[in-house]
Amino acid sequence: EIIANVLPQGGDIPVDDHLGDKLARCWHAHVGNAAAHCRPLLFTSGRLVVFAKSAAWGNDIRHRHAALCKSLVADGIPVNAIAVKVMPDIESIENIDNQRQPTAGRR
Repeated sequence: EIIANVLPQGGDIPVDDHLGDKLARCWHAHVGNAAAHCRPLLFTSGRLVVFAKSAAWGNDIRHRHAALCKSLVADGIPVNAIAVKVMPDIESIENIDNQRQPTAGRR
């Protein structure tokens, strides 16, 4: 899943499993229906970058920026800013990410 690409605060290496799992679990609870259309992709220096399938869904996240930051922080995700990038073919990123995942017996 794309959440594996979430980055830790101040770095550019994969986030520890605990924080990535936590964000994956709570994302839908925080954004509701937008979760099917918006994916958190990067997290660096407290800034969460979310990719949205359309400008409308991206605007939904932008308009709820302050409330989302507050609720994510309350759940232990140290977010102080959210940037939204519109990318209609977000599934293609997920497919690429899935292809990069190591599998047993594959060389």
